[in-house]
Amino acid sequence: MIQTIDVTKIFNRGAANEFASVRGVTLGVTAGEALIIKGPSGSGKTSLLSLMGCMSRPTSGRIRINDPDLAVKLGAELGASLEIATLPERFLTLIRRQMFGFVFQQFNLVRGISALENVMLPMYPTGEHRSAIRKRAEELIAEFGVAHRATVRVELLSGGEQQRIAIARALVNRPKVIIADEPTAHLDTGLSREFLEIAAALKTSGTTLIIASHDPLVCQAPFVDRVEEIRDGLLVRPGSAG
Repeated sequence: MIQTIDVTKIFNRGAANEFASVRGVTLGVTAGEALIIKGPSGSGKTSLLSLMGCMSRPTSGRIRINDPDLAVKLGAELGASLEIATLPERFLTLIRRQMFGFVFQQFNLVRGISALENVMLPMYPTGEHRSAIRKRAEELIAEFGVAHRATVRVELLSGGEQQRIAIARALVNRPKVIIADEPTAHLDTGLSREFLEIAAALKTSGTTLIIASHDPLVCQAPFVDRVEEIRDGLLVRPGSAG
């Protein structure tokens, strides 16, 4: 479904402080799989997620997405692999909107507006009628048990409530892939387990999960299909020096 091929990401290229956060990584994820990218802080997890989620372009290497529905929407041949690294930005924006939902470490909710409005935000660029957008957001908030907090500004919500709103926002466009960056980093054990229950349910429904984490609770969760370790921008394979 998504494949990186010898992908490298270099920041501050040519400057004295140049550094490579991802170095020659080849990694794939299949539809419906739950993949954990494990590694310590600074290992390159977030950069790799950003590349796989089409939020940034590689300095070198290739990124392919093979999804017939997406290919049709972009005008490509049915079933053709899309070469993400060379697509214009307008196509990357469409791909992110159509295919991905993102759950960030700090949730990245917009302060000053309600929980419901936060969930509605990703749907505005789709052009759907506001009533349809509101209905979809309300359904998700109810599904996650926070309908009674819909009109409350997000900064007044508890950590668990913010987590549920962040996940609802990630799901509002019905993405095929959820990308989560250290989703349990700032949560206690109870809330971490709650996130894992939601993730397991998403996996059961057929959603592809790509999660960056070094939390043992996440890495050892029963729904996880595969754990790949990254260190110093390199995948650590069995028998490698790391």
